Amino acid sequence: TNNIAIGNDAGGAITTGTDNVAIGTSALDAATTAVNNVAIGSSALGANTVGTSNIAIGTNAMLLLTTGTGNVAIGTNTLDATTTGVNNVAIGSAALGANTIGDSNIAIGKDALTLNTTGVNNISIGADSLATQTVGVRNVGIGKSAMTALTTGTDNIAIGATALDAATTAVENVAIGTDALGACTVGTFNVGIGDDALLVLTTATSCVAIGRDTLKAVTTGVDNTAIG
Repeated sequence: TNNIAIGNDAGGAITTGTDNVAIGTSALDAATTAVNNVAIGSSALGANTVGTSNIAIGTNAMLLLTTGTGNVAIGTNTLDATTTGVNNVAIGSAALGANTIGDSNIAIGKDALTLNTTGVNNISIGADSLATQTVGVRNVGIGKSAMTALTTGTDNIAIGATALDAATTAVENVAIGTDALGACTVGTFNVGIGDDALLVLTTATSCVAIGRDTLKAVTTGVDNTAIG
């Protein structure tokens, strides 16, 4: 009851599902007992059977979702590989596009977190931010290309265009400012605040740089602190 279906095959398999909206060819076309879903766009939520409270707007948005719950996908191919993921938000073309079962991720911007598969609790805001991460956990990337090369690193924060953009498996770093910690690949426990802070650092540990260009030339040092 209370279902709305507009378009060829839209919501065509619903049996006892309620309060669903399907607009577009094959939108929500596999749903049977699904509840409180919104699918707008060709094939949006096309594989969903019993998932609940999902919103998919855009062609192929959440295309493969079957039983996932509480996901939001806005944009072409957003969250299109997710099957059972929960509480993910993807806004922007291909955002969280490879996510399968990852939970509680937020991706806003074209290709944001686009390769994430099973990573959880990540926040990516900005085009190409965290774009190559696959299974990383609790990373925050805000700004175009922030942490764009990260794959499996955890607990990193990058705020600013290209901040921490070379990091691959880095852990527990904080980079705030354009190009901050820009060359860091596998370094750990570093803090760089200010444009170009710790700019060429690669594998150093426990360095703190606060201020524009601080510790700009350090590559592999340990336990350095520079303020101002």
